[in-house]
Formats: sequence, C-alpha cells, structure tokens
Amino acid sequence: MHICSADTLPSRTFSLVYSSARLGILRVLRILRPLRALHSVPGLKVLTGSLLSSLPALGNVAIILAFCYLFFAILGMELWRGSWHYRCRLTPFPVTLNASVWNVSAMTPTTSYLASVVATPDAFRCLSIENNESWPSPMSCFWPTDPDEDRSTPWLCSSSSSWGRQCGANRTCGSNYDPFGAPRFLDLHLPTAPDYSPFSIMRQAEFSPNLNFGFTSFDNVYSVFVMIIMIVTASGWMVLTETAQDAGGSVAGFVYFNAIFFVAGCFLLQLNMAVLFSEFEKAKENHTTAMAHQRRVSLASYADKTFSRSVLKRPSLRFSSGHHHRKHHKWPAIAKLRQRAHRLIRTPLFATVSMGMTVINVIVLTTDHHPSSIEYREVCDILNGVFLLYFFLELCLKITGMGVWSYWHDKFNRFDCFTVVIGIIEMVLKPPYYIDGTVSGASGFTALRAFRAIKIARAWKSLTKLLVSIMAAMGEILNFLFFLMLFLYIFALLGMEVFATKFQFDANNYPMPFNSTSPSTHLHRSNFDTILWAFFTVFQVITYDGYPNVIWDGWISVGAIAPLYFSAIVVLGVWVVMNMFSAILVESVMVEPPKESMTTTYSSEDNDLLGKDDDNSDVSLIGPPVPTRLTRHSQATQLRRVRLALRRLFQMHAATATRDPEIGVLHLLHEKSLCLFGRRHPVRRVCIQVVESRAFTVGISVLIGFSCILTAIDSPLLDPKSDVGRLINTCNYLFAILFSAEMVLTVIAKGLVFGDDAYLKDGWRILDAFIVAVSLIPLMMQTASAVSSLRALRSLRALRPLRVINKLPQLKVVVNTLFRCLPDMGRTFLFVGFMLYIFGVMATILFKGALQTCSSSPYNYGTSQGPPLWFPANYSGVYSASDIATYDIMTHPRLVSDMYPVSQAIALPAYAACNLSTSLLPTSKEVCQCFNATWSLATPQGFDNIIWSVGGLYELTTLEGWIQVALASIDAVGPDMQPIVNHQVWVMAFWWVFIIVCCFFVTNLFIAVLCDAFMRENYGTLITEEQMQWIKLQRQVLAMRPHVIPPTPHGSWRRLCYDIVQYPYFEHVITICILLNMLAMTSQAFGQSATTLFAFSLLNYIFSAIFGLEAILKILAFGKAYFTEGWNRFDFAIVVFTAVSLILPLFTSVDLGTASTVVRVFRVGRALRLIKKAKIIRNLFDTLTVSLPAVGNVTSLLLLLYYIYAAVGVQLFAKVGFDGNMINRHQNFQSFWTTFQMLIGFSTGESWDNFTWEIYNMSPTTNPSCVERQFNASMCGFNDAPGCAPLDGCGSFLIVPYMYSFFLVIGYVGLNVFSGIVIDALDGGVDSPINHNTLAEFTDKWATLDPHGSGLITTTQLADFLMATKPPFGFRYVPGMNRRRVLQAIGLLDIHIYDGQFVHFKDVPRALVQRILSEGDRKKLSEIQQLMHTMGINKQFDDMWFSRRGKAEVARFKSFTAVSAKRHVASLVIARFIYRYRQAQALERARAEFADTRSFCTVTVLQRGSSSNRPTMTKWVSPDA
Repeated sequence: MHICSADTLPSRTFSLVYSSARLGILRVLRILRPLRALHSVPGLKVLTGSLLSSLPALGNVAIILAFCYLFFAILGMELWRGSWHYRCRLTPFPVTLNASVWNVSAMTPTTSYLASVVATPDAFRCLSIENNESWPSPMSCFWPTDPDEDRSTPWLCSSSSSWGRQCGANRTCGSNYDPFGAPRFLDLHLPTAPDYSPFSIMRQAEFSPNLNFGFTSFDNVYSVFVMIIMIVTASGWMVLTETAQDAGGSVAGFVYFNAIFFVAGCFLLQLNMAVLFSEFEKAKENHTTAMAHQRRVSLASYADKTFSRSVLKRPSLRFSSGHHHRKHHKWPAIAKLRQRAHRLIRTPLFATVSMGMTVINVIVLTTDHHPSSIEYREVCDILNGVFLLYFFLELCLKITGMGVWSYWHDKFNRFDCFTVVIGIIEMVLKPPYYIDGTVSGASGFTALRAFRAIKIARAWKSLTKLLVSIMAAMGEILNFLFFLMLFLYIFALLGMEVFATKFQFDANNYPMPFNSTSPSTHLHRSNFDTILWAFFTVFQVITYDGYPNVIWDGWISVGAIAPLYFSAIVVLGVWVVMNMFSAILVESVMVEPPKESMTTTYSSEDNDLLGKDDDNSDVSLIGPPVPTRLTRHSQATQLRRVRLALRRLFQMHAATATRDPEIGVLHLLHEKSLCLFGRRHPVRRVCIQVVESRAFTVGISVLIGFSCILTAIDSPLLDPKSDVGRLINTCNYLFAILFSAEMVLTVIAKGLVFGDDAYLKDGWRILDAFIVAVSLIPLMMQTASAVSSLRALRSLRALRPLRVINKLPQLKVVVNTLFRCLPDMGRTFLFVGFMLYIFGVMATILFKGALQTCSSSPYNYGTSQGPPLWFPANYSGVYSASDIATYDIMTHPRLVSDMYPVSQAIALPAYAACNLSTSLLPTSKEVCQCFNATWSLATPQGFDNIIWSVGGLYELTTLEGWIQVALASIDAVGPDMQPIVNHQVWVMAFWWVFIIVCCFFVTNLFIAVLCDAFMRENYGTLITEEQMQWIKLQRQVLAMRPHVIPPTPHGSWRRLCYDIVQYPYFEHVITICILLNMLAMTSQAFGQSATTLFAFSLLNYIFSAIFGLEAILKILAFGKAYFTEGWNRFDFAIVVFTAVSLILPLFTSVDLGTASTVVRVFRVGRALRLIKKAKIIRNLFDTLTVSLPAVGNVTSLLLLLYYIYAAVGVQLFAKVGFDGNMINRHQNFQSFWTTFQMLIGFSTGESWDNFTWEIYNMSPTTNPSCVERQFNASMCGFNDAPGCAPLDGCGSFLIVPYMYSFFLVIGYVGLNVFSGIVIDALDGGVDSPINHNTLAEFTDKWATLDPHGSGLITTTQLADFLMATKPPFGFRYVPGMNRRRVLQAIGLLDIHIYDGQFVHFKDVPRALVQRILSEGDRKKLSEIQQLMHTMGINKQFDDMWFSRRGKAEVARFKSFTAVSAKRHVASLVIARFIYRYRQAQALERARAEFADTRSFCTVTVLQRGSSSNRPTMTKWVSPDA
C-alpha cells in the first residue's frame, strides 16, 4: 500500500516542476492514490491479503493461459493470414479514382461514376496485371465493393473456390492487398474533410461494424490476441466465427473458435477462480485464527479485571431490574399497554394478518401495467395509502411490544422499517390524489415499495436459509463491493486521461474533432468525458456487454493503445477481481450458516412484559446464553411430538406386517409381470434372455445412433417425396416399431410396476417410454392438419439421443449427479425468481410505457434527407437543444396555444386530420402517430407489466443488451413520451444495483451452489470434510507415472551421443531454440518485406535442422527406449512431417498446402516441455490432466444437449424467413449444422435475446396471414438455387420458452459445471506435507530402483527405499526405526505383493499417502483404506495404469499371483518365527545332548580313579563315539 503513495509523490513533484505534456505518464500515476484506502479499511485486509498471496499462483496460471493463447494465435495466423481482407467487388480488377468523384458524406464514389465503371471497367483499369501478382507500389485507385452488401451487412468472401463464401454472378472476390501483403492504393486527400485529414482507401472496404472496422484479422499477433480476448469473454465471437467461415471454410472456423472458447475460456479460465478460492479460504482461516488468538490473549490478560467487574455489576443489574419494575408500577397504563401489544404481536393471528396484508400489497404492486385507466390508478393510490397506514401501525405495535433493541435486532424488521419510512417520504413528496386531486406518478421512492416483498421470504425456509448464508457473508461482500468501486474509479480516471473528448464520431464512425459543429457529429454514449460516464463505460467493460465496440472507438480515435487499456480491465477486473467475488460466494455457500442466525432474538425485557422470572438474565461473556424455561418447555414439547410420531410409525408398520392377505397379494404382484407372466413362464424367460443379452444392448445402441443421424438430417424443409424424405419416413416407422418392441420386451422381462427392477421404477426407462409414445402419436395422425398441429410434439423425437445417457455409465453418473443437485439449484432458482420479481415490480413502476420512441426522433435527426415533418420545412440548423425545445412538438408536446406560430401552422392541420384535441395536452406517441410515423420499443425488452418485466430482466441477467436498456431508461421521460438523452441519469444507479445483485450475484451464486452440490454429490453426502481432503490428495497421485532411465549404450558413437544428450546444458539449448522458434513464428505478419520473409524461411530451416538433429542424437543414444516416452514420440512425428513438408517441394511439384502450415504450427507443442521444467506450473498442468475425464463427460453432456435443442429448433422454426438483420444465412433454423453452431454461440449469451424477439416478431409482408408454407422448390430454404424466392414463414411464441429453457439449462447450469470441476481439482491439500514436489521426488527415487519403468521392485528394495527416503514417505532420520519396524509398516499398507516378491508403482505411493494421512493412527488408517475402496479410488488407479500400458504388458501383469501385504508380511513373520523356533529347538537339543555326554564321561573317569591308586587322566569323549 505504501508503494502507491510513494509513486504518487514523485508524480506530483515532477508535475509541479515541469508543466509539460511529456510527463503525462507520471501524471497518470496520480490515479493510484485511492489504493491507499485499502490500508485504512480494516475489512479489506483479508481480501487484499488473499489477492496478494494469490499473485504467484495467478502468475503461473497467466503463463499457462498465455501459452495457450499464443498457440492458438500462431495456429490462426498460419491458417488465415491475409485472408480477412477479401470482399465481393463490382469490377474484376481495381480501377482508377480521384477526389472529384468521391462523395464525402457517404464515403463512397458518386453513383454516376460507379455506373460508368461497372459498364466499362476496362476503360478505368488501374494496372494491366493479374490480381494474384505482386503490386508494384500504392496507386490512386480503388476496388469498388458490392453496394447491396454495404447497405445491409458486409461480409467477407473466400479467395479460394473450394471453401468459404463465394460471390454471386458478375462479382469478383478481391482484396485491397496483393497476395504478399503490399497495399495497392494511396490515401485519398479530401479538401472538404475535417482538418483536411486523408481518407484511407485501404480500410474503406472493411470499415464496417460487422467487420469490426478491419481491426480483427490474423495478420499479426496483436490483432489475434485481441480476437482471442473477445472469444474467451464471449463478446462478438459469433461474428468472428462467421467471418472466419466465410473467409476460410465452415469446418475450420467452427473447430478453431469453439476450441478456443471451450479450452481457453470455459476450462482454463476457471483456474483463476479456483486459485482465488483456495487463497481466500486460506487467508480467511488465517485471519480467523489470528483474531481468535488475539481474543484469547486479551481474555487471559484481563481475566481478573473482567471477573471483578462482573461481580460488581451483578447487584447493579438486579437493582436495574427492580427499578424497571418500579417504573412499570409508576406507569401501570404504559406497562399494561406494552404487555397487551407484546401478546398481540406474538399471536398467530397477527402474523397471519401481517402476511396477508403483505401478500395483498405485493399483488396490487404486481397488477401495475401500461396502458392503464385513471380509475385503476386512483384505486391503487387508495390501497397504497391503506397499506402504508397498516404497516405504520404494525411498526408502532412491534416497537411498543418488543422494545427498540429487540425490534432492530431482526434484520427483516429493518426492511419493514425501511419500507415504511420510504412510503412516508414518498407521500410527503408526491401526495396521492385523495389529498391534492392528482394521481401521483412513478418515482424512485415509488419503486422502493417492492421491497415489502422481502417479508414474504420469512415464510420460505429454503429461501431463508440461503438468505442467511448470504447475510453471513455480507461483510466480505461489502468489502468486495468497496474494492470493486475502487477498481472502477481508478480505471475511470485512467480512461479520462487517455480518451477524454476523443469519442466524437460522424455517421460513418469516422473520428471528429471535439466540439465539432457538423450536424452528423455525435458523442457515443459510452465515453470518458466525465467521471460518471467513464465509470459507466468501465462498468460496461467488466460486464462484457458490447465492450468490443468501445475498443473499436478507442482504437479509431486514439490508436493501438486502446486494446491494452480495455484488456487490462478485463484481465484485472473480471479474471481477478470478479473471480474473487465468486470465491467469496462459493466459500459462503459451502459453509453451513449458524443456526442462531436463523432465529429471532428477544431481549430480557420480554419476560418482564409477560410477567416471567428472568433467572438467567446475566449473560456470560463466553459461550451462548443459558436457555430459559420457556425455551426448555418448547424443546421438551417438540421431543414428545417426535417420540409420539415414531411410536405411531412403528405401530403402523407392525399393523401392516400382520396383514397376511395383503402381503400375499403383493407377493403375487411382484412375482408376475403384468399379472400374467411368472418368472418361470416361457415367454418371460425368453424376454429375459433377450433383454440381458449383449447383442440386444448393442443392437439398441446402434438403432439409437442411426436414429440420431436421421433426426439431424430430418427437416420440415425436406421434400417428403424425395428419396431422402421417403427413407426418413420409413425409418421413423421402423424405429417406432423396434423401440416399441424393446419396451414391451423389457416390461415383460422386468415387470411394469411391481418388482425390484420394475420398468417404471427407473427414471431412464420412463423417459424411454415417453420418447416411444412421442414417436408413435405423429405416425398415427398423418393428415396435413394433424401433422401441423402436432409439429411441437413431433419435434420431441429429438429427445431420442437422451437414451444414449442410459447406455454410457460415465455420462449417466454426471447426469444423475446433476439431478441430485436439483434441490440446491431449486433454492437458487427460487432466490433468483424472487429477486427478479422484486426488480420486475420496480422496473414496471419506473419504466412502463416509457421506453418507446418515434421512428423520427432526436436520436436520428440529421441522418435523413430533410427535417422531420413537425419541424419547419425550411429548417437548416444542427438540431441543437434550444432548437429542439423550440420546434420539436413531438419530443416536447405542448398545447397548440403555447406553440410558436410556425409550429401552429404545422400542428393544426395534422391534429385535425387525426382527430387530436387542441385543448388537451397530447403525448409524444399521439403526435408521432399523427404525423404517420412509427411508435415502437427502443429495446427488445419492455416493462409494461410484471410478466414482460420479469422476462426482460431474466434476459438481462445474461448481461446481454443491458447497456441498450439502461441507456433507454436513462432517457425515459414517462409513459408515451419521447425519450430525451440523459433525462434521468440517476436511473443508472438502479441498473448498477440490478447488475450486481441479479447478474454478478446470481451467476456467481449458480457457480457456488453447483460447486458445493457437485462436490458433495460427487463424494457422497455422508463424507466429512476431512475425508473429502483425503480423496483429493489421493487423486493427486493419479498423475504419477514411473520414469524411464535409458541405459548407457556400448558403442563409442552411441556413448558419445548419450553423453551429449545427457549433458546438463543440452536441454537448456533446446529450450532456448524452442522459445526462439515460437518468437519467430509469432513475429511473422502479413505484408512484411521479401527480405524479412526470406529471413523467417531461413530460420525455419535452421530450427527444423536443430530439432531433427536432436531427435537423431536421442535415438542413437537411447535406442528403442526413446519411443517409450510420449513426448519423444510427439517430437519425432513433428520432425518427420516437417522434413517431408520442407523436402518434397524442393524435388517435386507436390504442394502440401494447408497441411504444411499445420505441421509447422504443431512445433509449438514442444513448448509444453517447458511446463515440465517449472514445478508449480507442472502442478497445475498435472491437476488439469487428472480432471480431464470429468471435463470430457461434461463436454459430452453439453454436446448432447446442444444436439437435442438444435434438432427441436429445426423442427419448430425452420420455415421462419430472413429479416436481413439477426435472422440471416448464418443464424437460422433451416439446417441442423447451422442451428448447432448458432446455439453454441447463444449459450454464451451472445445476442440471444435480440434473436429471440426477432424470431417472435417476424411477420413478412408477403405472408400477412402467416400461412405455413408447404414444400415449394422455387422458394429459398426448400431449394437454395440462385434466383429462388425468399422464404416468408412467420415466427412463433414457442421461441420464447425454447430460448429461455435453453439458456437456463446450458448457459447457467451446463457451462458453470466447469467451474465446479476445476475448483474440485485444485482444492485440497494446501497445508498437507504431500504435494507435487514430494510426489516428484518419490518418482525420481523410484526410477533409481526401476530404471526401465516397469513399475515393479522387490519387497527388499522397497524396505531399502523407505529406509533411505526422508519423511513424509520414508523413515530416514526417524528415531527408533529399524528394518523390522519398516517391515511392520509395509505390512500395514494397503498394497499387494506379486509372485511373493514384487510390489507395484500403482500401489505403493497411494498406500504411502494413506499412511501419511493417518498420522500414525491405525484406526484412522483403516478408515482411510475402507473409504478409498468404497469410493473406487483404488480401481481408478488400476484403470489409469492399465490404460497407459500395452495389452501384452497388462496380460503379463495380470498373470502374477497377488496377495495382500498384510498376508505376505504375516507369512514372513510366521516363517521367520518357525525358522527361529526350529533353530532354538535344535540348539536346545544340542545343548541337552552335550550336557548329557559330558556328565557321562566325567562319571566314568571318577569311578576308575576310585578303584585304583594310580594317577589317571580325564579325556574328552565325543558324543558321537
């Protein structure tokens, strides 16, 4: 924080000393001053601490994202460099041009000159060379584009006749650049242009909003990065995809842009939120621990003082209580009043009446609409006064009965008090008609009545629970909002420094000087001229709504620095700051709210009012208060009720169990299928055999696949008499019969209702039955009227692919998990609907009837020929504010008597013709229609009633089009009045609050609930948090695999190669070459000189030779072992393809075309080896690899949902005609492929609402009665031959529920599941001793024992390995550990011993991690092992290991005899015990025999000595003698 202030101090100093514009950069640093507030606000310390601590991890994520974006950028440049400049031209070649034939206002040549050029193009030819030849130098020429496209929507064309969009007859596809990127034309200097600035002919063909004014192309890496930012933010990316398909082919464009969106946007971009969530959780936990420690220290320091104070205060509390009683005895009437009020507000009747009045009030607010009668508004005024009076009396009663503190302690009561105060203020400012005789209009205070609906939330327990969770996190949320406002303010100031007064443009969007007097000059609404609008524009950018248009405005007016500024807002504001908001909500939803916060707390004064004793009035400073007798009585009553319910339940169960006849009947029903076929019935036995056979399952799966293919081909535009139409019709009959037969066989085999596996007990089979019924009904009703009426039902055939889910177990698991999450998502939907309802009521009150505008209005004055009809005919002004106030009787209606004479002369005949009274004040709508103009909505969304308001706000929660609606509401004047620019700027605050609450909050709440529910359902509802961490740590081990250490070769040359590739600096040199190669590929741009191109080509040969030499050296050094590693195989394939692409053109005429560029691009994949060098980045990469199966399952589910909605859309809306705007050849329902692509774009929120309402409002003039067209070969759509008549089908209201449900299912739920997957993958094990570093160290040490990477070592090697390895995996330096104890530890591991001597890599690290997690507790270790078996983690290890190995190796491994380590170690212990026992027995026998023999020999010698006096000598006699 101090750095910021240190930066601003030099800035101020230098600015004071040097008043020069060259120090503007230093002056800009002043905007960092607000960051000092972060240090002074205590609540922001956790937020800023988590952000700062996450910077290293975010840096690693940024490297991964940058690499991914760089890869896609290079790929795009290699595919489409220079191809985004081709347009359909009027002439076959460029023609001459001079300034005298140029129309400055239209920015095109004059019509007469164009006609002459088209008639005789050879007479105006610029150069006599072919279009594909090199252009010598720029010349004063131009190449006219197709004017029909320029007037509607310009599109690119393809330079190749094999793919892309082709121009029509008499049109040529050409570019303003030659094939080598050299510009063909000079700028045109126009004396009449502002500031005599030159007009760029080169940019004229692409200077269109639909083509992003020529700024988006694959010519250089800077433009491509801007495009990638647009794609991952899902802003304008549909137009980019369509443009790429026009220029370079449909399939290539679809694959490229969707790959960027799903890989870089949906998946990798979620890493930011996952990292921030983890860091925020850690920072909050550390902060909580520190605060708890500080609290304990404070309590310990002041324990004596606190105790003495509490003792001294106790008599005073008693005295206070007595004084309180004396006070009540002194004022008995007041005490009695309070007691009665308290008893009244605690009665059920009071709560019921209060809720009833609230509901009635909300219903009255809901009925508000436009147009409405004066009588209705008068009744509403009376009712609102009654409601206000009642709520005021309720407020007084509650405060009287509860006391001020108890009333204010309940947050819902605060809302009630807020609404009452607001109602009183509104009545004072705008009295109702029964006071002043006029009906009060809507205002901001009127809209706040909608907050009374908050009281209804108390009746919904699930909604209350969610609200309590949110309120518990409100501190963090408010801190975040403060931080967000600070961020917006800083970037608003920076934007003002760069773009202030720059966003002035003419009608063609060319920049104009500030304060220009030209009537065509207008200031774009998103600008940086004032702090308010700069704040609004920055807020627009972080919502992604139309922000590319702001980028183009900045790029046109300021230059190439504009994308850097706006990209910084996106990266820092959305990917970091807004993801922190997601982390806060995820953390708040995952934490269970305290139960105390769900209840209302009353003061001890309540007991006095009820005449109760307050035995526990002294509240302890530590711990919760002791329950009162009333609470204990309530708990005892609830306990008795629970016991009574359980007793009755057991009685009912016992009574049911004694009914033998009913049991017998149920037994018979369970035994017989359909009450006819028993288990031994031959028909049922045959059905069981058929249903359970593998051939039956495979056959049904194949039928489903064919059905899906034909469903995609089927279309209402298809000729039913054609071969394809007959085939589809026949197959539909066949599928219906076969699927019906399958259903009958399954019902007979398993039973319909009764039985453990009955047909109707499986939800997926019920879905199958529904699909079969849907397929049968249209086939039974084949009349034209019946088929037309059953069109929607027939479209449900597209649900057949859902049966695929039942055949794919992994996909079924994902779907079932989402179904189990429905209760949690239902609470979220309830909260969303409730908030949309509140804001819908407010929007209806504020904007009903006020968003319409006239077709000729101040918005478009000056853009058409002549003034508006209500202006004087000779008006030639610039439509200034004073002129509009004077002459514009439509925008500012007034009585005829108050008009100027010139306006009276215009108005009187017009009013007389349309029967408009001259004595009454007309509305803008009446004046507009009186002059035969059109009065219509300025936005697709309307707010004339609660239904349209809630629907419109639901559309705006997707952040699509909210800027247009916000600007229209800011301009709104009133019902049926012409909007005036910036009439009520305060409405901007309403939309900011709506966006934060219902867009940011709701979207992130969906992510939070999905993450929480998905993780709980994925791991099981009974899994504890600690057990969940166990599983996550175990899954980190899934990415481990043994390393292969190639042996040293024997030959001298091979040994030399081995020494070279093993030299430490060899890999560093290759890494530098890879980086240089990427830099060279990135530096290439369209239009570079021949020398530069030759240099890059030479570098390409050099790098190819280096990489080829690297592959040869490694092959010679490692031999066959080189191909055992996947990265080496990838490198070798790239080297081979690169060599082929370079050598073949030198010796043959073979042209590899696009394949050679793709092969060269794949060399960038070598940079993935750089990820292996950085440990932290490698950790993230390995984590993503482990989560890929889950991502694949979710992606498959999304594709299935896209397929279903696409097939349904084709059946319902294929015949809707084009309108030349949103409904065009790229966005329509005429074919499955087009619909599929379009829906993927709409699922990201891209213009889906505008398209919805254009379909809804589509009513061609050629088909006013909206007759459904039958097959007509001469009409487009049925037959797209040149010259076909346009298809003129009408829209349908079905598009509204279709698109609403589509975005809800896929946009809100489906795409947000990616967030849950990534958070689940990255969360866990942060403070554990087990991390990627320790796992990598384990793998490296294992490789020393298993250099071939077979995964097998002996048990003796394992014991040595553990003795030599440091903790946490090994026992090195652990006191008291010896080999015997190590063997005992191995015996406790959950591993197998193969063939009595081997252990495997797939078992050992997993088991060691379990041992570490147990922390030496055997009971905990057993619990962990059991959990891993139950959750299937061990099976995942086996499956992943076998999937990476060949079939021969897997078969050899499965041939081993495996026993558990416990049994093996036990057998070793027993064998050792037996061996030692036998050794001890043998030793004992030897000692006994030795003792016996020695005794015998000694006795013999003594006897001989006693019988003779001669000296004797004792000798040793061997026992064997």
